[in-house]
Amino acid sequence: MKIKNEKIEDTPISKKAHRNFTLKVPEDADGLRLDKYLANNIQLDDLSRSLIKKIIEDENVLVDGKRCRPSRRLSAGEEIEVSIPPHEARAIEPEDIEMIM
Repeated sequence: MKIKNEKIEDTPISKKAHRNFTLKVPEDADGLRLDKYLANNIQLDDLSRSLIKKIIEDENVLVDGKRCRPSRRLSAGEEIEVSIPPHEARAIEPEDIEMIM
């Protein structure tokens, strides 16, 4: 995982590995919801917005050292600590569906 243009992006590491990083809330993110900010700034292939919400609710995200809700509004300068626990990425399997026309 690396930071590129202030966004976290995936590198070829195992999704079974624990990933930790810290972000500083910039001025232009002042007032944004925590879950929306993370969804827009963490570019990891295996993380959906719903998984980000679950990570926040499971207290794996701290803002200035305190646990918080996904709907928390951010202030510029705050520090967000993110700890992504190991998880399995879900594969979407195709399904045969009979079509009647």
